[in-house]
Amino acid sequence: MKLSQQIHSKAQQNTRQTTKQKVTTAMIQGVKILALPVQEMEHYLEEAVYANPLLEVDYQREAVHAMEEEELPEDSYDSNSEFSYDKWLHRKKDLGILDPEGLWNLKGTPFELDCLEGVLKLQLASLKLPEAEHRIGLDILGNIDGRGYFVGNLASICYAMEAPLEMGEKILSLIQTFLPKGIGARNLAECLSIQVDKDFPHEKIAGKMIRESLGDLAERRFAKLARQYGVKRNAVEEIYENLAALNPKPANGYGTRDAVGYIIPDITVCREKGGFGVVINGEAENMLRINEEYLSMLDDDGLNAEAAAYIRAKYQEARLLINSIQIRSQSLYQFAWALLEKQNLFFKMGPEYLKPLTMQEMADSMGVHVSTVSRLVQDKYADTPYGCFPLKYFFNVGIVCGEEDVVSSSMIKRRISRMIREEDVHKPLSDAQICQILNEEGYPISRRTVAKYRQMQNIDSQAKRRR
Repeated sequence: MKLSQQIHSKAQQNTRQTTKQKVTTAMIQGVKILALPVQEMEHYLEEAVYANPLLEVDYQREAVHAMEEEELPEDSYDSNSEFSYDKWLHRKKDLGILDPEGLWNLKGTPFELDCLEGVLKLQLASLKLPEAEHRIGLDILGNIDGRGYFVGNLASICYAMEAPLEMGEKILSLIQTFLPKGIGARNLAECLSIQVDKDFPHEKIAGKMIRESLGDLAERRFAKLARQYGVKRNAVEEIYENLAALNPKPANGYGTRDAVGYIIPDITVCREKGGFGVVINGEAENMLRINEEYLSMLDDDGLNAEAAAYIRAKYQEARLLINSIQIRSQSLYQFAWALLEKQNLFFKMGPEYLKPLTMQEMADSMGVHVSTVSRLVQDKYADTPYGCFPLKYFFNVGIVCGEEDVVSSSMIKRRISRMIREEDVHKPLSDAQICQILNEEGYPISRRTVAKYRQMQNIDSQAKRRR
C-alpha cells in the first residue's frame, strides 16, 4: 500500500462523528420557568420586569379582568348559602365549637383568628392583666413553637422584664388554660396532663400517671401501672384508650404570621357539559409585553452605538422570556389534556380508579422527553373535582392481577387503609391477615409489601393498634 493511501486510511480510522448539544442561556431560562410553580412565577416575573426596561406587564389585560369583577351585581353573594360565614356562626355550638369568654366577639381580622399567634394574643388581651404582666405574657407567646410548646427560658424572660420568677410561672399557668387545650406546655407529658379535665376517666390518677409514667403507659404496661397506682387493670386500660383523644401537638391546624402557606394549583380541571375543561392558573397575571417606547428609540439616528446595543440585548432577553412563558403554558395545557386521557376514570369516578402511570408513558403520549414531564410536575398541583393533588400523585406503579388487569399501588394502599379503619380495635388485623384478604380479592401482594404500604401511610403495627 502506498504511503499516501496509508495516511488516508489512518485519518479515516481516527475520524469520529460526534453530536453535541449546545446549552444556551435561553434553554437554561426555559427549563427554569418550566419547573416554576404558579406561586413562584409572580415573584420571578417581577424581578425580570425590574431588571429589563423593555419588559412591562400587560395592564390592559388586567384592566379587562378588573372591569368584569366590578360588573358583578351586589347581591351575587348568597347570605343563606350552606357555606356562609353567618350560618356557620349560628351552628358553631351544634358543631361542638366552644366560645369561652366570648372569644369570637373580640375584635380581630379573620387572619388573626386563623393564626395561632393571633388567637393567643386575643385571649391574653381578654384577661386585662397589668401592663408588666401583659408584656411577660407576650414574650411567653413569642416563645411558643409550631407544635404549641413553650420552648423559651422563663427565668430569662422574667430577668429581662425585671419581674420575679413567680410572676412568670403564674402567667404561664394562665396561658396553659387557653385554647387550644395543651398550649404552652413545656413537654409532652405536661401537654397531655393539661388536657385531662373532669370528664376524663379517673381524672386525678390519669393526670398523675401521664406526668410520672407516660413511657410505661405508651408501652401498655397495664399490670405494672395498676400495682404502682393501686387501681384495677381495667381502669388503666380505660385511661390508655382515652389518651388517644388528647392532642400531642395543640398548634396543629393553625398557621403562623411568619409562615402562612397556601397551595395555588397550576392546573384546574372542572366539570363541563359533556366532559371536562382545563384552566391553567396564573396566565392572566403572567402576561408580559415589549415596551414599545423603549424599542422605538432604535429609530433615533442620534442614539449612540453603546445604547443601541444595550436596547437590542434587552429586547432579545424580553422576547426569549415571553417565549419561555408561552412554552410553559402550552406544555401545561398539553400535560393536562394528556392526563385527562390517561386518568379518565379518576376524573369521572374518583381516586379509587387511579390507574398505574409512569412519567415515561406520559412523555410518550405528549411527544416530549421524560425529563420535561419531570420538570412539569415539580412542586405543582392540580385542582380536581375530588380535591387538590400534587401532579406527582397521578404517577404510580402497577400491580398485575390476572393475565391483563393491572391496578395501581395507590388503590392497594387505600384498600389497606380502609380495612384497618373498619377492623375490630380489640382484634386488629395483622399484616399476614391483610395480605391473605388481598390475595383472596385477586391482588397478588406479599406480606412485606403490605407492611411497607402500611408504614408509608403512618399506620401503626397490629400490637400498637390493639385496644
